[in-house]
Amino acid sequence: MRSYKKITLWENRRAVKDLKDYKDLVITYFNNIRRSPLADVVQNNKSIRARSRINQARTRISDIFIMAGVNPIILCTPPPAIGGATSRIDLVTNVFMMHQHHIEPQALIDMLEVAIGKYNDDYPKAKFRTFTPFFWVGLLLNFVASLPFMFLGKMGLDQVRIESSLIGRLLKGVFWLATFLAAVLSILHLLGFLEVVKRVIGLPTSTQ
Repeated sequence: MRSYKKITLWENRRAVKDLKDYKDLVITYFNNIRRSPLADVVQNNKSIRARSRINQARTRISDIFIMAGVNPIILCTPPPAIGGATSRIDLVTNVFMMHQHHIEPQALIDMLEVAIGKYNDDYPKAKFRTFTPFFWVGLLLNFVASLPFMFLGKMGLDQVRIESSLIGRLLKGVFWLATFLAAVLSILHLLGFLEVVKRVIGLPTSTQ
């Protein structure tokens, strides 16, 4: 998955809009529920609609967080009087269970605002790279270098985990370099300069 620093201005604006929409849904949901004496959640029509849309957007928001490098996981330690192990709580995945861990909705809202800020800060750079030809060439090279990992993903393996591993990054670098060199050689051949380059660096030419 690409970093937020390697996306187009349109993807940047879409991410900001999705984060803001999700934030509004979270606020709407928690403003329209109440707790019964038995601690059950009592919902109304607004909170029910908001909950449905939150569930639909959950995967998208998790991906946006990952691209921005914002970790939605917090450590939750039970009060000393109660005791128990420390839990790792993903606020996006467990948005409707935060009350069980005594986490206020504001914790998730704060993370959403941090992510919005990172995308907004990067917008001028996103605007610049979107209209830079080298940016698109880099995207194409990255896509080609990722094809072997996509194939592994189609086979049912964890593509993201393999691609982000040390060996995966090294292999992707090799694939990227090989693709880049192949592209350069193809361009030189089309321009008629390949034989000249071969002679300059001392490689055999087709005329030898």
